[in-house]
Amino acid sequence: MGRPPRSRYLAPEHGGQVRRSAEPDPRHRCTNRPAPLPHRRRETLSLPLAQQIIQGREALAPVLRLREQLEEWKHAQPQPLAGDEELAWPGSPALTSAQQEAGRRLRQLADLLGTYARTGQLHEPGQGWVRLGTDVLHDGRFLRLHRDQVIQPDGELGTYDHVSVRDGARVVAVDPAGRIALVEDACYLQGRMLLLPGGSIASGEDPEDAARRECEEETGWRPYNLRLLTAFHPMTAVTAATTCLYLSTDLEQGQTQRDPTEADMIVKWLPLAEAVRSVEDG
Repeated sequence: MGRPPRSRYLAPEHGGQVRRSAEPDPRHRCTNRPAPLPHRRRETLSLPLAQQIIQGREALAPVLRLREQLEEWKHAQPQPLAGDEELAWPGSPALTSAQQEAGRRLRQLADLLGTYARTGQLHEPGQGWVRLGTDVLHDGRFLRLHRDQVIQPDGELGTYDHVSVRDGARVVAVDPAGRIALVEDACYLQGRMLLLPGGSIASGEDPEDAARRECEEETGWRPYNLRLLTAFHPMTAVTAATTCLYLSTDLEQGQTQRDPTEADMIVKWLPLAEAVRSVEDG
Protein backbone atom coordinates (compact mmCIF):
# COMPACT_ATOMS: atom_id res chain seq x y z
CA MET A 1 0.00 0.00 0.00
CA GLY A 2 1.09 3.56 -0.63
CA ARG A 3 1.70 6.16 2.03
CA PRO A 4 -1.47 7.93 3.32
CA PRO A 5 -2.12 11.47 2.10
CA ARG A 6 -0.49 14.23 4.05
CA SER A 7 -2.46 15.58 7.06
CA ARG A 8 -2.76 19.13 8.27
CA TYR A 9 -4.52 20.73 11.25
CA LEU A 10 -7.55 22.94 10.59
CA ALA A 11 -8.36 25.98 12.64
CA PRO A 12 -11.43 25.90 15.01
CA GLU A 13 -13.53 27.83 12.50
CA HIS A 14 -13.41 24.70 10.36
CA GLY A 15 -14.61 22.51 13.17
CA GLY A 16 -11.25 21.93 14.81
CA GLN A 17 -10.90 18.60 13.07
CA VAL A 18 -8.13 17.06 11.08
CA ARG A 19 -8.80 16.89 7.39
CA ARG A 20 -6.64 14.84 5.09
CA SER A 21 -5.53 16.41 1.82
CA ALA A 22 -3.30 15.13 -0.94
CA GLU A 23 -2.21 18.70 -1.71
CA PRO A 24 0.42 20.42 0.48
CA ASP A 25 -0.28 23.86 1.87
CA PRO A 26 0.76 26.33 -0.89
CA ARG A 27 2.27 28.57 1.81
CA HIS A 28 4.89 25.90 2.51
CA ARG A 29 5.87 25.16 -1.05
CA CYS A 30 9.49 25.81 -2.05
CA THR A 31 9.31 28.32 -4.90
CA ASN A 32 13.04 28.04 -5.76
CA ARG A 33 13.04 24.30 -6.39
CA PRO A 34 13.29 23.40 -10.10
CA ALA A 35 10.43 21.41 -11.54
CA PRO A 36 11.06 17.64 -11.51
CA LEU A 37 12.55 16.41 -14.76
CA PRO A 38 10.94 13.61 -16.73
CA HIS A 39 12.68 10.28 -16.12
CA ARG A 40 14.02 10.10 -19.69
CA ARG A 41 15.44 13.62 -19.43
CA ARG A 42 17.14 12.81 -16.11
CA GLU A 43 18.81 9.80 -17.71
CA THR A 44 19.98 11.97 -20.63
CA LEU A 45 21.50 14.55 -18.27
CA SER A 46 23.13 12.01 -15.97
CA LEU A 47 25.53 10.80 -18.67
CA PRO A 48 27.36 14.11 -19.36
CA LEU A 49 27.41 14.89 -15.65
CA ALA A 50 28.99 11.52 -14.92
CA GLN A 51 31.47 12.03 -17.75
CA GLN A 52 32.50 15.43 -16.38
CA ILE A 53 32.98 14.01 -12.88
CA ILE A 54 35.10 11.18 -14.30
CA GLN A 55 37.18 13.67 -16.29
CA GLY A 56 37.65 15.76 -13.15
CA ARG A 57 38.92 12.71 -11.29
CA GLU A 58 41.21 11.83 -14.20
CA ALA A 59 42.61 15.37 -14.23
CA LEU A 60 43.35 15.13 -10.50
CA ALA A 61 45.11 11.76 -10.80
CA PRO A 62 48.43 13.09 -12.22
CA VAL A 63 48.42 15.91 -9.66
CA LEU A 64 48.11 13.43 -6.79
CA ARG A 65 50.74 11.15 -8.31
CA LEU A 66 53.21 14.01 -8.76
CA ARG A 67 52.48 15.24 -5.23
CA GLU A 68 53.42 11.80 -3.90
CA GLN A 69 56.66 11.90 -5.89
CA LEU A 70 57.40 15.35 -4.50
CA GLU A 71 56.97 14.11 -0.92
CA GLU A 72 59.21 11.11 -1.60
CA TRP A 73 61.85 13.43 -3.07
CA LYS A 74 61.68 15.77 -0.06
CA HIS A 75 62.11 12.88 2.39
CA ALA A 76 65.09 11.61 0.39
CA GLN A 77 67.00 14.89 0.76
CA PRO A 78 69.92 14.67 3.24
CA GLN A 79 68.94 17.99 4.79
CA PRO A 80 66.05 20.44 4.58
CA LEU A 81 66.13 22.67 1.53
CA ALA A 82 66.15 26.43 1.83
CA GLY A 83 63.39 28.32 0.08
CA ASP A 84 60.51 26.81 -1.84
CA GLU A 85 61.04 23.05 -1.94
CA GLU A 86 58.43 22.57 -4.64
CA LEU A 87 60.25 24.91 -7.04
CA ALA A 88 63.54 23.12 -6.34
CA TRP A 89 62.06 19.75 -7.28
CA PRO A 90 62.99 18.69 -10.84
CA GLY A 91 59.37 17.66 -11.49
CA SER A 92 57.99 21.09 -10.61
CA PRO A 93 57.13 22.16 -14.22
CA ALA A 94 55.12 18.96 -14.76
CA LEU A 95 53.29 19.50 -11.47
CA THR A 96 52.44 23.10 -12.36
CA SER A 97 51.10 22.05 -15.76
CA ALA A 98 49.03 19.23 -14.25
CA GLN A 99 47.56 21.56 -11.61
CA GLN A 100 46.60 24.12 -14.24
CA GLU A 101 44.86 21.48 -16.39
CA ALA A 102 43.06 20.04 -13.35
CA GLY A 103 41.94 23.53 -12.33
CA ARG A 104 40.51 24.18 -15.81
CA ARG A 105 38.53 20.94 -15.83
CA LEU A 106 37.30 21.33 -12.28
CA ARG A 107 36.13 24.89 -12.91
CA GLN A 108 34.11 23.62 -15.86
CA LEU A 109 32.64 20.87 -13.68
CA ALA A 110 31.78 23.37 -10.95
CA ASP A 111 29.98 25.59 -13.48
CA LEU A 112 27.94 22.66 -14.78
CA LEU A 113 27.01 21.47 -11.29
CA GLY A 114 26.09 25.00 -10.25
CA THR A 115 23.81 25.40 -13.26
CA TYR A 116 22.24 21.99 -12.62
CA ALA A 117 21.65 22.81 -8.94
CA ARG A 118 19.92 26.10 -9.83
CA THR A 119 17.83 25.00 -12.78
CA GLY A 120 17.74 21.21 -13.02
CA GLN A 121 19.40 21.64 -16.43
CA LEU A 122 23.00 21.64 -17.65
CA HIS A 123 22.39 24.84 -19.59
CA GLU A 124 20.82 28.22 -18.90
CA PRO A 125 19.06 30.42 -21.50
CA GLY A 126 21.51 32.72 -23.21
CA GLN A 127 24.54 30.65 -22.18
CA GLY A 128 25.37 29.64 -25.76
CA TRP A 129 27.49 26.57 -26.43
CA VAL A 130 29.03 24.50 -23.60
CA ARG A 131 31.92 22.15 -24.40
CA LEU A 132 31.87 18.94 -22.37
CA GLY A 133 34.86 17.20 -23.95
CA THR A 134 36.77 16.70 -27.17
CA ASP A 135 38.24 13.87 -29.24
CA VAL A 136 41.00 14.32 -31.83
CA LEU A 137 39.92 12.50 -34.99
CA HIS A 138 42.95 13.48 -37.07
CA ASP A 139 46.26 15.16 -36.25
CA GLY A 140 47.95 16.18 -39.48
CA ARG A 141 50.80 18.39 -40.57
CA PHE A 142 48.69 21.50 -41.08
CA LEU A 143 45.50 20.89 -39.11
CA ARG A 144 43.91 18.96 -36.28
CA LEU A 145 40.33 17.72 -36.55
CA HIS A 146 38.27 17.73 -33.34
CA ARG A 147 34.89 16.30 -32.46
CA ASP A 148 33.52 17.99 -29.35
CA GLN A 149 30.75 16.77 -27.08
CA VAL A 150 28.63 19.86 -26.47
CA ILE A 151 25.48 21.28 -25.02
CA GLN A 152 23.84 23.26 -27.81
CA PRO A 153 22.30 26.73 -27.32
CA ASP A 154 18.88 25.05 -27.14
CA GLY A 155 20.07 22.93 -24.19
CA GLU A 156 20.23 19.65 -26.12
CA LEU A 157 23.27 17.38 -26.20
CA GLY A 158 25.19 17.05 -29.47
CA THR A 159 28.57 16.93 -31.20
CA TYR A 160 30.46 19.63 -33.11
CA ASP A 161 33.31 19.02 -35.58
CA HIS A 162 35.92 21.72 -36.09
CA VAL A 163 39.57 22.11 -37.07
CA SER A 164 42.53 23.75 -35.37
CA VAL A 165 44.87 25.55 -37.77
CA ARG A 166 47.42 28.29 -37.33
CA ASP A 167 46.39 31.93 -37.46
CA GLY A 168 47.23 33.74 -40.68
CA ALA A 169 48.53 37.08 -41.92
CA ARG A 170 48.04 38.73 -45.31
CA VAL A 171 49.27 42.00 -46.81
CA VAL A 172 47.77 44.61 -49.08
CA ALA A 173 51.09 45.65 -50.63
CA VAL A 174 50.87 48.88 -52.67
CA ASP A 175 53.70 50.11 -54.93
CA PRO A 176 54.44 53.81 -55.73
CA ALA A 177 52.17 53.60 -58.81
CA GLY A 178 49.23 52.60 -56.61
CA ARG A 179 49.16 49.02 -57.82
CA ILE A 180 48.36 46.12 -55.50
CA ALA A 181 50.38 42.92 -55.39
CA LEU A 182 48.34 39.76 -55.94
CA VAL A 183 49.66 36.23 -56.29
CA GLU A 184 48.06 33.73 -58.66
CA ASP A 185 48.49 30.29 -57.17
CA ALA A 186 47.35 26.76 -57.96
CA CYS A 187 45.04 25.89 -55.05
CA TYR A 188 44.38 22.17 -54.67
CA LEU A 189 40.63 22.45 -54.08
CA GLN A 190 39.70 25.59 -56.05
CA GLY A 191 42.22 25.60 -58.90
CA ARG A 192 44.12 28.75 -59.83
CA MET A 193 43.13 31.79 -57.78
CA LEU A 194 44.27 35.36 -57.16
CA LEU A 195 45.19 35.93 -53.52
CA LEU A 196 46.74 38.57 -51.35
CA PRO A 197 50.25 37.47 -50.38
CA GLY A 198 50.35 35.84 -46.96
CA GLY A 199 50.21 32.61 -45.05
CA SER A 200 50.36 30.98 -41.65
CA ILE A 201 51.82 32.53 -38.52
CA ALA A 202 54.44 30.20 -37.03
CA SER A 203 54.22 29.21 -33.38
CA GLY A 204 55.53 32.10 -31.25
CA GLU A 205 55.94 34.36 -34.29
CA ASP A 206 54.74 37.97 -34.20
CA PRO A 207 51.91 38.50 -36.72
CA GLU A 208 53.70 41.49 -38.30
CA ASP A 209 56.88 39.45 -38.73
CA ALA A 210 54.84 36.69 -40.34
CA ALA A 211 53.23 39.19 -42.72
CA ARG A 212 56.63 40.56 -43.78
CA ARG A 213 58.10 37.08 -44.20
CA GLU A 214 55.20 35.70 -46.24
CA CYS A 215 54.97 38.77 -48.48
CA GLU A 216 58.69 38.67 -49.27
CA GLU A 217 58.73 34.91 -49.81
CA GLU A 218 55.84 35.04 -52.28
CA THR A 219 56.38 38.39 -54.09
CA GLY A 220 60.06 39.22 -53.62
CA TRP A 221 59.10 42.53 -51.94
CA ARG A 222 59.42 43.10 -48.22
CA PRO A 223 56.98 45.49 -46.45
CA TYR A 224 58.94 47.97 -44.35
CA ASN A 225 56.08 49.60 -42.45
CA LEU A 226 52.82 47.78 -41.79
CA ARG A 227 49.45 49.09 -40.62
CA LEU A 228 46.87 46.65 -39.27
CA LEU A 229 43.62 47.05 -41.18
CA THR A 230 41.61 44.39 -39.37
CA ALA A 231 41.70 40.96 -37.80
CA PHE A 232 38.86 38.63 -38.72
CA HIS A 233 37.67 35.02 -38.53
CA PRO A 234 37.45 33.80 -42.15
CA MET A 235 35.57 30.56 -41.36
CA THR A 236 33.61 31.01 -38.14
CA ALA A 237 31.78 27.69 -38.27
CA VAL A 238 34.90 25.63 -39.05
CA THR A 239 37.82 27.07 -37.09
CA ALA A 240 38.64 29.64 -34.43
CA ALA A 241 41.72 30.76 -36.39
CA THR A 242 42.15 34.49 -37.00
CA THR A 243 43.62 36.25 -40.04
CA CYS A 244 45.38 39.60 -39.63
CA LEU A 245 45.19 41.92 -42.66
CA TYR A 246 47.89 44.58 -43.04
CA LEU A 247 48.48 47.51 -45.39
CA SER A 248 51.94 48.51 -46.59
CA THR A 249 52.84 51.32 -48.98
CA ASP A 250 56.56 51.16 -48.13
CA LEU A 251 58.17 48.22 -49.90
CA GLU A 252 61.80 47.25 -50.36
CA GLN A 253 63.31 44.74 -52.75
CA GLY A 254 63.72 41.30 -51.24
CA GLN A 255 63.98 37.74 -52.48
CA THR A 256 61.36 35.11 -53.20
CA GLN A 257 61.57 31.85 -51.29
CA ARG A 258 58.48 29.83 -52.11
CA ASP A 259 57.37 26.44 -50.87
CA PRO A 260 57.52 23.51 -53.33
CA THR A 261 53.70 23.64 -53.58
CA GLU A 262 54.01 27.28 -54.76
CA ALA A 263 56.40 26.48 -57.60
CA ASP A 264 54.11 27.91 -60.32
CA MET A 265 52.99 30.97 -58.35
CA ILE A 266 52.83 34.21 -60.36
CA VAL A 267 52.94 37.78 -58.99
CA LYS A 268 50.57 40.31 -60.58
CA TRP A 269 50.54 44.06 -59.89
CA LEU A 270 47.04 45.37 -60.59
CA PRO A 271 45.49 48.84 -60.26
CA LEU A 272 43.04 49.01 -57.37
CA ALA A 273 39.93 49.08 -59.58
CA GLU A 274 41.09 46.05 -61.57
CA ALA A 275 42.03 44.18 -58.38
CA VAL A 276 38.56 44.81 -56.97
CA ARG A 277 36.96 43.58 -60.22
CA SER A 278 39.08 40.44 -60.04
CA VAL A 279 37.84 39.77 -56.53
CA GLU A 280 34.23 40.34 -57.57
CA ASP A 281 34.69 37.96 -60.51
CA GLY A 282 36.06 35.28 -58.21
